[in-house]
Amino acid sequence: MNTKLKILFTAVAMTLSVSVFTNTAQAKTKVYVLNCTEKKVDVKSFNAKDKVMAVAYNKKDVKSGNVKSFKCKGQGKGLCQITFKTAWTNFDKKYKAHAKVRDGDTLVVTDTRKAPGALQRGKVSTCPVANQNDNNVPIPGN
Repeated sequence: MNTKLKILFTAVAMTLSVSVFTNTAQAKTKVYVLNCTEKKVDVKSFNAKDKVMAVAYNKKDVKSGNVKSFKCKGQGKGLCQITFKTAWTNFDKKYKAHAKVRDGDTLVVTDTRKAPGALQRGKVSTCPVANQNDNNVPIPGN
């Protein structure tokens, strides 16, 4: 094999390697947010390594009882950072919470102040039944 051909094959191989590495590191991550509150929830997604979180990758309102998908760049961690604001039924102030959600999993937003969000494996599309004794929404398996 002549030298020019070897150089060409090497260049092509290096380009493909860099392309595969870049696509893997910047792969899109998809997570879900299920709103189990009585009011809409303002939700934002951020890239996995975003420390400042000033500019959201996605921003959507999730209506009561609905589930929506959010994307971000997983940046090798395979997760999105999610912030959400909800108005509590007992209080008229907004509360902001933060969670790290793995690719394909669901953040279930509830009306409880102590645990406003619970993580579920996989996509969840229906809210668990609320406990009659309090305002918490129990999450099976926790």
